[in-house]
Amino acid sequence: MSLTPNIGASYRKTESEAITNSGSDFSVPFVYNILNAKNRSVAYDPSDLEVQSVYGTLEYALKNFLYLTGSVRSDWFSSLATPGLDNDLNVVYPSVSSSFVFSEFWKNGWLSFGKLRAGYAVVGQATSPYQTQLSYTFNSATLNGRPLGSIQNSNVPNSKLQPSKASELEIGTEMRLLNNRLGIDLTWYNKKSENEIIFAPASITSGYSGAVLNIGELQNKGFEALISYSPIRTQTFTWNTSINGSVNENEVLSLAAGQSQLAGGTSRSGVGFTASIVGSRPHR
Repeated sequence: MSLTPNIGASYRKTESEAITNSGSDFSVPFVYNILNAKNRSVAYDPSDLEVQSVYGTLEYALKNFLYLTGSVRSDWFSSLATPGLDNDLNVVYPSVSSSFVFSEFWKNGWLSFGKLRAGYAVVGQATSPYQTQLSYTFNSATLNGRPLGSIQNSNVPNSKLQPSKASELEIGTEMRLLNNRLGIDLTWYNKKSENEIIFAPASITSGYSGAVLNIGELQNKGFEALISYSPIRTQTFTWNTSINGSVNENEVLSLAAGQSQLAGGTSRSGVGFTASIVGSRPHR
């Protein structure tokens, strides 16, 4: 029997700056040089993201047949902060998993290894920087020799943005048979996501392409199978082959404020579109 604890912390900061020069209407055909463009523009796109985390795990092992692992993690995301407001930047998510090696108790000639496993986990996530308030940058236009500023956001910001969460239950088994020649791996899973951060489309007349929202609840469940086999195995040559397949089902359980559907995108011709519809499942 063994008991293994682990605690730690992490700090991640990502900074980037992108400067883009673009131009159109070349004065001299086929000379692809920015200085040859009649119309020129310069774009500046900064990004600054910070994530602070603490975590802990505890693993319990009983001989060689039973394993239990639990963990908890807490993240603080700078991309959820809004100056002047006391937003909740923190999200806490736990997980627990176990595995039972039943082949330690069931010995026979055809079963080389057998294990049952189960796990439950919650995961939290934020979004890209500058989605909680308006951000500004310079553009190529000038006034009296000075550069003009413009709003950088392409989506309406949300000052009360919250982290999204996803929880998943997974149960499976793994077996190796016939002196490890035949392998079978089966998994069933059920995942639910809530408070998803979505860039919902908006009318272009608003000046934005969409709005940043915490919206709805989604479910994703299914079954996966992997079968592998070694038809030839010698001291000098081994042939391994495998086949896998899955069945997956997605469903929109709810949207914000009692909405029945949320538009996703529209084709250029305007005759085709995608949408998330409550209770709807993809056609098989």
